[in-house]
Amino acid sequence: MNRIILLFILGFIGFYGCNTVKKGVTIPLNFTTASKDTLPYNIFYPTSYGKKGEKVPLFLWLHGAGERGNDNKAQLKNVVPYLISPDVQLEFPAVIVVPQCPKEGYWAPVKRFEWSIVNGGAVTPPMNAVMQLLDKLMLDPNIDKE
Repeated sequence: MNRIILLFILGFIGFYGCNTVKKGVTIPLNFTTASKDTLPYNIFYPTSYGKKGEKVPLFLWLHGAGERGNDNKAQLKNVVPYLISPDVQLEFPAVIVVPQCPKEGYWAPVKRFEWSIVNGGAVTPPMNAVMQLLDKLMLDPNIDKE
């Protein structure tokens, strides 16, 4: 009986004592906007994230047109491996946020190949989702807002 109580206590301490943020890997997630649009994104937390008294900057990477889609993977293939590499993170630790624009969407209000502004320059739905996601992430007390 004492052994069971001891195992329960150790398990309880272990469960509440562990950090729930995965560090050192990208984590695929989805963000739902106020208008119920879904934005797939990956987030990376450096190993220094959450250390007492230490804040890290947030770095937003917006991919190009070739990485659009809904697989939440294509946007990771070009620059992200460098940004999350141990060498870069050792020198410049940061939370890296990598949203994925929908296949037929654009971050900017432009007509592709003509590069003219469309819709009077109004914010596109994918960019609106990014702005809402950033608003949410900036509430994190471990993010350096300066």
